[in-house]
Amino acid sequence: MRIPVLRGLIERRLLVNYRVDPIVLSRLLPQPFRPKLVGGHGVAGICLIRLSAIRPRWLPAWCGVSSENAAHRIAVEWTADGVQHEGVYILRRDSGSRLNSWLGGRLFPGVHGHASFTVDECDGHIAVNVVAASGARLVTVRGKVAAALPATSIFGSLDEASRYFAGGSVGYSPAHGPNRLDGMRLANETWRVEPLAVDELASAWLEDATLFPIGSANYDCTLLMRNICHEWHAVAPMACRGAHGMRSLRGLSSGKRSCSPPPLRAGSSRCYRDNVTLEPIMQNLSQEAANTICPVCGAAVDPMVQVIIAAHVSEEGDGILRIGTCCAECRGMVACSPDLYYPIVLRNGVAVGG
Repeated sequence: MRIPVLRGLIERRLLVNYRVDPIVLSRLLPQPFRPKLVGGHGVAGICLIRLSAIRPRWLPAWCGVSSENAAHRIAVEWTADGVQHEGVYILRRDSGSRLNSWLGGRLFPGVHGHASFTVDECDGHIAVNVVAASGARLVTVRGKVAAALPATSIFGSLDEASRYFAGGSVGYSPAHGPNRLDGMRLANETWRVEPLAVDELASAWLEDATLFPIGSANYDCTLLMRNICHEWHAVAPMACRGAHGMRSLRGLSSGKRSCSPPPLRAGSSRCYRDNVTLEPIMQNLSQEAANTICPVCGAAVDPMVQVIIAAHVSEEGDGILRIGTCCAECRGMVACSPDLYYPIVLRNGVAVGG
């Protein structure tokens, strides 16, 4: 089926970005994608976009429809026929429009889930809350227009950040069929971004420690775009191999609980226990684990899986231990409950039932 070019207006677009350990991101990407790096970091985040007057290009604007939409995405590169490409891999799309949810993957590329959006915009302040059909919160962001990016951003300037994201105009997302990705290219008539200083932020996906072990994903910056005329062009589908790493959000859609920590305010940090101030962090691959047996399943520790530095507080005193695991899934389980596995690692054992 030939998909028409769609035209409309981007009334507001928020790009909420996290800097992420590229090894962690690689395990969430199907082949042939790899993370697009900035200073050794990968970038993942959520695009929150309000579209209006969306219609086939030959129709007048009054025939178009409006909607609030969200896309959970990773900046990627890939090589095809010896040529390097860049874009975004979209693990999940949601829309406040039931029409979009029904037509997505059918009339136009990209399967869309349905979600509820609550938006408040006034005098440069913006707040967006996205709730899945199950009632579980997917994303919350609140902030105001700022003059510059956060000092902690991996981007040295707004121009550098703008160029990085402008290159991601092609997006691929899972299709209805297996091992296939639908593609769309966003063509903007202009490209203007502004920084947004975030006061409150929560992401069920990026705060899920089973996917992003604690310390591997940290908030970086948010960019705002407003009033951009644009078109959507379909691109050829792509064959792929591998899972798309969104099991936490699939669980939210069905009403199941995920292993997400409580919502965080921007700039805050997580710790494993309320009375522990040492935050476990992901370390370099060169650091050796204290154990040789995975405490979760009993398999041999894989030296290529990043160790976790776990802080432990007990009546006998404080301790810090390098915990090794055999795979990303086991590492995520340890990251969720390090106090449980700490004594197991000390005796180089395995959890009961492992």
